[in-house]
Amino acid sequence: MAALNAADCVRAFADKKLGKTAEREERGKCLDYLRPGHTLVVPSLDQLGRSIQDLSPIVSGLR
Repeated sequence: MAALNAADCVRAFADKKLGKTAEREERGKCLDYLRPGHTLVVPSLDQLGRSIQDLSPIVSGLR
């Protein structure tokens, strides 16, 4: 969170549950919040999706 604050992030989303099958409610809220011109910052791609099959539609949607 300190790094996000230092980068002047306006809003932060963090899921509390961990694990491969955990529902990622905050990820959904984050993706719904994004608008053209916004910048998405994630500490690592595995925080956005657990597999390439999970990441592919997310990245396509961000375009």
